[in-house]
Amino acid sequence: MTKLAQRFLAIGAVCTAVGTIGCGTDPEPSGDIAKSTGELDTFLPCSRAYPSVGIPFDTGTTQCSSSGDWDHTGIISPRAFYTSDNGHYYAGECGTDSITNHHYVVGVSAWTSAAQAHSLKCDTTSHNVGGATSRHYLSRTNAQGGHIDDIGFFTYDWDPGHTKAECGFHEAVTGVAQLASREIDAISCNSASVTTSVGPQTCNVLTFDSQGDHCLRNCSGSSDWAQGFFKNTCQFGQYVRGVSKLTTPGSSGQIHAILCCNWN
Repeated sequence: MTKLAQRFLAIGAVCTAVGTIGCGTDPEPSGDIAKSTGELDTFLPCSRAYPSVGIPFDTGTTQCSSSGDWDHTGIISPRAFYTSDNGHYYAGECGTDSITNHHYVVGVSAWTSAAQAHSLKCDTTSHNVGGATSRHYLSRTNAQGGHIDDIGFFTYDWDPGHTKAECGFHEAVTGVAQLASREIDAISCNSASVTTSVGPQTCNVLTFDSQGDHCLRNCSGSSDWAQGFFKNTCQFGQYVRGVSKLTTPGSSGQIHAILCCNWN
């Protein structure tokens, strides 16, 4: 196992005394889905209410379609974490209707007290998502042990000062993984019919902060897909292309932002 390049103390309990905000839970999952596929840990069933509700990946792995084990320390080397890698990885992965209609991520929710990622919001609208798959990691390092971005196709620095993982050319995020220690760690991407270029004119960044939701669609009333949690959700006609994490001293590598980009 790779030695930690940096090691910081994990922040305290997930639920702090800030009223009841951030102490909510998603609807009780039910159904039967997913078996253990390796280092990804503690498998949970995909909710029968999917995709109307988020799929959690903070205390276990929820794969509404399984492409196997795509996050553990041995997959790539060297790697360095801001927290202790204890071998427990949790992932959320969208479902699929067919080989050419894999669902894709349009939002991420987080605990309000810690900005720890909680669940994914998936969209089922067909954009020919499927086929080739790539994975990108937020724990990659250079020869000197410094954290580096893992991007499949360079576009622009959409979250300066933070480590980023971004899908490749004509790909969309279909899954996100984190360590049990709250450190966001990986994205799974699938090829898709993206017809627009990627840049500041066609993409926008949604940050997890103390301001609450940055929710551009379906986040209130009966459309609230993660009640009691902060939600960052792309607008209609967009998909999540990348994820960044906190790298400031004292952080636990929690999720910092998502990159939303236009389909066309």
